[in-house]
Amino acid sequence: MRKRYTGDWQGDLPHGQGTYVYRDGGATYTGSWQKGVRHGKGAHRSEAGVYEGEWFNNRRHGFGVLDLPNGDHFEGTWVEDEREGEGVYFYYDAEKKAHTRRYDGEWVSGTPRCGFYSEMPPDALAPSGVGEPGLPPCELADADRTLAERIGQIRESRARVRAEPAALETLFTPEEMNALSVAFERVDTSGRGEISLEELPLAFAEVAMEPSGEEVLRALAHLGKQEEAATFSFAEFAQAADFLSPVEVELEDRGDW
Repeated sequence: MRKRYTGDWQGDLPHGQGTYVYRDGGATYTGSWQKGVRHGKGAHRSEAGVYEGEWFNNRRHGFGVLDLPNGDHFEGTWVEDEREGEGVYFYYDAEKKAHTRRYDGEWVSGTPRCGFYSEMPPDALAPSGVGEPGLPPCELADADRTLAERIGQIRESRARVRAEPAALETLFTPEEMNALSVAFERVDTSGRGEISLEELPLAFAEVAMEPSGEEVLRALAHLGKQEEAATFSFAEFAQAADFLSPVEVELEDRGDW
């Protein structure tokens, strides 16, 4: 027997601060929740590493720090669960028992795209890390200008991807949020905190929305979802509703609410 979740609740879903233990017992998340998904600041620990930082709609999003099992360390920004934007990656040398090199620069979709590598200064607490520099000197003419120009190009091309997402509370009025929440809970009869692609039209119908099949596919693309076996948390359902059309619900016409 193991506790799966300990913390705050709202509407039968984790909401507030809490700790979740995953089924295999080898991974945990401790931090902020919103309507059943990780949202806010929190720490996720597993055999793959430890991430501490910001979350948005169940994904690493914002500033975060990642420590990997091999000792490598990353500090920087994330977008939709991938390293995106400015970041610093520290490389750990197991033989010297110290971080000996680092990369400073821009990341795109989890990959370092433009920046520079450098040797770490000697660490007095790790004498074995002291050694002769191993990186060759930079021979690029006017390296600073070239680097700045390329980073500017990357930031301009990725501006839309890196745009700050809006919190649900800023997208809907309290009445609309309540209507969406009730619609989601009516379809999520099992209380698992998510609905399937087949159930999505039923949830839309509860708030008087009738999107076409083409519009649903556009919403899937907007959320970065694959059509096969797609599921939606409440936050994703609400984002899809906002993407497709403003939600206009007259509560007085729904006496059963």
